[in-house]
Amino acid sequence: MLHSNYSIMKATKTIQYIFFLSLFILGSCNKMLEFEPDARESILLTDALQTPDDMQGLLISCYDVMTNGYYGRQQTLSELLSDNLNAPYDNADFNEVYIRNTIIFNGTIQNFYKEPYIAIYRCNVLLENFDLIDGLSNEDRIRIEAEAKFIRACNHFELVNLFAQPYTPNGSNDQLGIVLKVNSSFDPIPRATVGAVYGSIIGDLEYAAENLPLNNGIYADQNAANAMLARVYFQMNNFEKAAEYATLAIDNGSYNIGTEFDRWSENISSENIFTLVVQQADGRSNGFGSYRSDAVDLPTLAASSEYFNLLYGTGADANPSDLRKNWFELRQIGTVPEFYAVSKFNADFFVIPYLHLTETLLIRAESLAELGSDLSQAISDINEIRSRAQIGFLADNSSAIDIINAARIERKKEMFGEGRWVMDQKRQGVLGDLELIRGVPYDCNGMVLQFPSSENTSNFINNPSGGCN
Repeated sequence: MLHSNYSIMKATKTIQYIFFLSLFILGSCNKMLEFEPDARESILLTDALQTPDDMQGLLISCYDVMTNGYYGRQQTLSELLSDNLNAPYDNADFNEVYIRNTIIFNGTIQNFYKEPYIAIYRCNVLLENFDLIDGLSNEDRIRIEAEAKFIRACNHFELVNLFAQPYTPNGSNDQLGIVLKVNSSFDPIPRATVGAVYGSIIGDLEYAAENLPLNNGIYADQNAANAMLARVYFQMNNFEKAAEYATLAIDNGSYNIGTEFDRWSENISSENIFTLVVQQADGRSNGFGSYRSDAVDLPTLAASSEYFNLLYGTGADANPSDLRKNWFELRQIGTVPEFYAVSKFNADFFVIPYLHLTETLLIRAESLAELGSDLSQAISDINEIRSRAQIGFLADNSSAIDIINAARIERKKEMFGEGRWVMDQKRQGVLGDLELIRGVPYDCNGMVLQFPSSENTSNFINNPSGGCN
C-alpha cells in the first residue's frame, strides 16, 4: 500500500503543488464557488496528478486542510452557540456568534468556512481523476476513494450543522442546508436541502465503511467510518442505526478509555478512533488558544458559573468529587463577570481527537436507552466513563429515562469545548425534550451561522438575519 512506502519528500512536494493549484483555482477574491474553470486548470491538474505518489500526496493534503478547520475553529463557533460559556471577552466576531446575530462580514466565520470546502474540493479532484494515473493498484484506488469520501462526508456534516437548521426525523427536511459539492466544478450552485445533504453524507460514509481497511495507520479506517456514521445517525435521532454503528466501531477496535483525561495532548490517545494529527513544527494556528488560562487573567473564552454549578457545584446533577472539575478554576470571585477559567486546552499544540471512544460509548448508551433495548449495556457504557471520573456508578436497575439523562450529563461534562453540545441540544429540541438554549428557541434564526460574503451569488439564499429577537 502507498501509505507504508510513501516518501515524505514526495508528499510534501505534491502537497505544495496542490496548494498553489488551489490558490490559483480559488482566486485572490476567495469567491471559491464562483470560479469559472478554463483550460489552464486542466493543464495544471494534469501536471500535478501523474503518478500514484501524486494521488497519495493530494489525499494527505485533504487531511491536512481538514485539520485547519477543526483545530479549534469549528469547535469554538459551535460552542459559542451553546449554554456552556460566558460572553466572550474582547472579541467582536465571537460576540456576534454568542449573541446569535452573525453577519456576512464576520471574518472568523469566513476563515473557517473556506477550509471544509477546500478539503471537499481536493477530495472531488481525487475522485474524478483516477484515469490520469498509471500504475495505481485497484486496492489503493478503492482505499483512496474511500478515504476521500470519508473526508468529504465529515466536512459536509460539520457545515450543515453550523449553517442550517437541524434534521427532523420523519420530516421532509426540505429546509435549506448548504452548498453540496460532489464534483470539482466551480459553477455557482444553490443550497441543497438538509435532507439531500444528509443523504450524500450517509452515502459517502457507507462506501467508506465498506471499503476502508480495518487498519490504516493515522488515516481513516473502517472504525472511523463506523464511528462517524454513529455520530451522523445520532444527530438524525435514528437510534437504531446509531447504536448499530457505534457497536461496530467499539467492538472492532482495540480502544482503551484509560485512566487519565489524555485526549487533548500532543500524543494520540488510546481511545482515539480517528485523530487529526498536528505536530509542533507545523506552526499551525491553534484555534483553542482563546481558552488559554495559564498566561492571562482574562481569557477570551471561559465557562459560565451556571455551567460549573450545574455539574460540579450545587445543582441537582452536580458531583463535587468529579475529577473533571479540575479543568476549571474560579476567577474574579464575587465580581462581574465571575467565571471559570478552563485549563483543558492549556497547551501550545495537541492532536485533535475528532472521533473517540468516549463519545461513541455515550452515543450507544443513549441510543439503546431510547430504543428500550439492552439497558445493561447502556449502563455499562456510562459507568465506564464514570469510573474514570471517579464518581458513583449508575445503578443496575436504572430506567431508560435515567440512562438518557445520565448519558446527556456525561456528554456535557466530557466534551466541554469540543463543539458537540449545541448539536446535542438541537437534537433534543427536535425530539421535544428541550425548548430553549440560553433563553432562546433551539431553532430560531440566530442559532445557525450566517454565510460569509464569499457566497454572494445570484442564486444563493443567505440565512435570515436578525438573530433570535
